[in-house]
Amino acid sequence: MNYLKILYQTSDYDHLFRFLKHAFGTNVGEVQVETDVEDALVTIKWNDLLDPNTLAAELTQELPSVLIECQSNTGIDVYSRYFNKNQLW
Repeated sequence: MNYLKILYQTSDYDHLFRFLKHAFGTNVGEVQVETDVEDALVTIKWNDLLDPNTLAAELTQELPSVLIECQSNTGIDVYSRYFNKNQLW
């Protein structure tokens, strides 16, 4: 199962979820959203709809202030993290 763990500012909530709804399009009903910390941290989970690293890279371009963690596709690290329009590691 793919996931994004997203730490965000409360003021970015609407922009964040509009972006995610647009990215998943008609498959948005197949996405699970778990609130880890109210108005601050969510985990988005899905199966085989979108590549998590591509989605994280696009999301950090759209909202540079969010901190995103997902599973890595490099084979070197277990996790990839994105912030301020960049992949951190």
